[in-house]
Amino acid sequence: REAASSRKSQIKAKHLNCTFGYASGARHSRFSRFDIRDEVCKAVGDFTHGQMVSRKGKLQSVVIGVKADDDEPKLWFHCEGFTGAGLFSGGEASGMKVVGRQKVREALPEEFDGDSDEDDNE
Repeated sequence: REAASSRKSQIKAKHLNCTFGYASGARHSRFSRFDIRDEVCKAVGDFTHGQMVSRKGKLQSVVIGVKADDDEPKLWFHCEGFTGAGLFSGGEASGMKVVGRQKVREALPEEFDGDSDEDDNE
């Protein structure tokens, strides 16, 4: 556990290679790009892209990848019933167990009527 915590502290937003397009925002989604490299996802959140996770047999989610939130790399999940990927707050992600694997379809910017995180970088 200590090693994962150490790796997490070493990964900064500038180290991310966000190339995988997907919807971010659990209720009002926009196009975003995520870093889906296994080593980055595991270092930031102990899971890898495409893993299905569940907590106490409820709230099933698929791991999407890592992107910065307030300039801090965070692991994003797409929970059943929501329009896009979001973050777990506080200790919500603790106790999550891998229950399977799912192929995640990459999204394209044109699927989002021009609403994109990429607009924030211009």
